Order: sequence, then structure tokens, then C-alpha cells
Amino acid sequence: MNVEVKIDVKQVLAAMDNMRKRALNLRPFMGAVGMIMIKSTHENFEAEGRPAKWIGWSPLTKKIYDGQAMDNAIGKGLKSKHKTQKGRANFIHKQYKNNLVALGARKILQSSGGLKKSIVIGKLTSSSVEVGSSLEYSRIQQVGGVILPKKAKSLAIPLAGGFLKLKKTKLPARPYLKLQQSDNETILRVAKDYLERGVIG
Repeated sequence: MNVEVKIDVKQVLAAMDNMRKRALNLRPFMGAVGMIMIKSTHENFEAEGRPAKWIGWSPLTKKIYDGQAMDNAIGKGLKSKHKTQKGRANFIHKQYKNNLVALGARKILQSSGGLKKSIVIGKLTSSSVEVGSSLEYSRIQQVGGVILPKKAKSLAIPLAGGFLKLKKTKLPARPYLKLQQSDNETILRVAKDYLERGVIG
């Protein structure tokens, strides 16, 4: 006796066809990858480098911050209501110490937070996504390099009570645009969900 088994493959074929169509339009997936990259970049800023920590502040940067703290303290001291020279000096000293603590709490590459906030999705297509910053100094912070004066004979670095003139200064590489192994695993999971079920997230 012959035995026949009939299998309805319509659903399977439909699912495969949907996967094919999604594979031809990866724009939603690429958008999701871009958001994963931005999130990872923000976490790099907060950790001050992952998996390896970024190089810390240079002595020059510390001097600049020290000068900023002093200038801010003097500015507030001049506006203070203290009538005596001693009272004003004590006020400035206290403000200076407070400002140093506040500046010391800054994370590397987050003096103003502008670089971190500038990280966005640039070009997005059905086959690629670009994430980065349009700020002029974003590249040298990522890869490092030497800063030279454009027109003047030297760079003028603002310090307390004046400027420090340098022929050049070197910035170390602090790669903030860097995916982690966990990000790669997340991207693979998102790709699987999108191709199989058309789900992002």
C-alpha cells in the first residue's frame, strides 16, 4: 500500500518571501544599528573609555582648568558684597576651592558636553548607516594628533592672568566611536528579529 503525505508549504513560502523582501530593504534595520551605535558611544563617554580607559588629563589641561577656577572666583569676588579686602580674599579663596572641585568632577571629553551631544546618525541607506559628529574637533579627539597655529606664530592657551604660548600641542587618541562585543551581539539579535519577523527592537 502506498502512503502519501501532503505538506502545505504556502506559509513557509510566504515567510521566505517576506524575509527576501526585508533583506532587500534593510533601512529600518540600519536605523536600529545607528541607534545602537549612538547609545554605545554615550556609554563610552560616561565610562571615559571602554574597554580600556582613555588617557587622563594632561598637566596643561589641569592648568587651564585651574586658571578657569581662579578667574571665575575672582569674578564672583569682585561682585561680592564684602566690604573689606580680607573678607573679599576669603570669599575668593572659598569660591576657588569650590570651582576646582566642580572642574575636577568633569568627565574627560565632557567639558561642555558638546561633543557627546553632537553624535548623530548622518547618512542612512538601505545598506549602510553612518554615525558621527560634525564638530571641527571631533576627529582629532577620536584619533589624536598635533594642533598647530593656523595663522599666528604660536598657540595662545588661556591660563590664570594671561596666556601660555606654544608652537604646537599634541592630543592623545580617545576613541569614543567604538563598538563593544556586546553591541555586536545586540546587532546580530536585531538582524535576526528583523529578517525573521520584521520586528525592530
